Amino acid sequence: MLDLDYLFHPQSIAIAGVKDVNIKFNPGLMFLEALIKFGYKGRLYPLNLNGGKVLGLKVYKNVQEIPDPVDYIISAIPAKNTPQLVADASAKGVKAIHFFTSGFGEIENIEGEKLQAEILSLARRGGVRIIGPNCLGLYCPQGGLTFNPEVSRESGPVGMISQSGGNASHAIAEGNSRGIHFSKVISMGNGADLNESDYLEYLTHDPETKIITAYLEGIKEGPRFLKALRQELMKLYPSEAGRIFKNPIDMNGLENQEVFLETIRIIEAEDEVDLLIFHVAFDHFGLISGDDKALMTGLFHVLILDLIHKVKKPMAVILHSFVTDRAGKLAKEIHDSLTKVGFAVFLSIPRAARALSKFIRYQNRINSEASAEK
Repeated sequence: MLDLDYLFHPQSIAIAGVKDVNIKFNPGLMFLEALIKFGYKGRLYPLNLNGGKVLGLKVYKNVQEIPDPVDYIISAIPAKNTPQLVADASAKGVKAIHFFTSGFGEIENIEGEKLQAEILSLARRGGVRIIGPNCLGLYCPQGGLTFNPEVSRESGPVGMISQSGGNASHAIAEGNSRGIHFSKVISMGNGADLNESDYLEYLTHDPETKIITAYLEGIKEGPRFLKALRQELMKLYPSEAGRIFKNPIDMNGLENQEVFLETIRIIEAEDEVDLLIFHVAFDHFGLISGDDKALMTGLFHVLILDLIHKVKKPMAVILHSFVTDRAGKLAKEIHDSLTKVGFAVFLSIPRAARALSKFIRYQNRINSEASAEK
């Protein structure tokens, strides 16, 4: 059995990719702020090639410049820069790197797979373990680790392994709202190095964990569908954030209306796509405040409304995962607004699945009868 306790109780953390506070999309800064607000007791070292200061902390240009030992790194830098980060971490004696960064095996192209293999090789030679890539990382109240500063600081008996960062974040929030607290939650993303089996074995022997839950994704996709979407969507989005260009397509950090509309047009143009479903999750967002969650959800609402006369294929919307009264009120407003203009709107994934399944069966029957008449 792997002893992974050191992952959850680092004495020092470096965050790579902490940009200036004025930069809009700044996941490195978000991780730094989350750890500070959550009450992490260890040493924190922001990293950026430009140096400087942020939140009163010195920004180091690379991990080897830090004068003290570093146990753990959070990577929020572009994928192309990660091999150098791993090499520096190995030389520094870092124990583990959590890659929030995407652009590896999850996009299933030659470049992504090659890059993932490269960082794995470098990490193994240097004795560094990898969490992810393409994930939110670790939540452990006792270790002061979190990817959402607004969740409970109280530890509990439940451990969770989740391939999805959004579902991990939501599970914590909804669990807390029901009096359920967690020992450790692992958002594992690709699981390129440490995988679900490693984490499961560890949690099984963890004295702090009495109940283990897991959310794992294993959906098989048509190769033609994936190939068509990947060359196109990768051009639209940077690699600092956790995005997935499979089905479902994860569009975290929507940059602007043009990028969103172009994304939808690329998907709609695929012959194998008959129906577009938009999943609006209210409590899935890690790293950001309640005000920012409402702002982000409101932006998504406006972007979807704009599609009503621009997309010809059928569309449906799922409003899912709201725990707070504030999110519930926002969900009702969005439901009424979208329904009014003609969208099919559902309040949960199971409801949508049942209704859309019946719609598809009905449509197939109509098509079969029309063919028979000919």
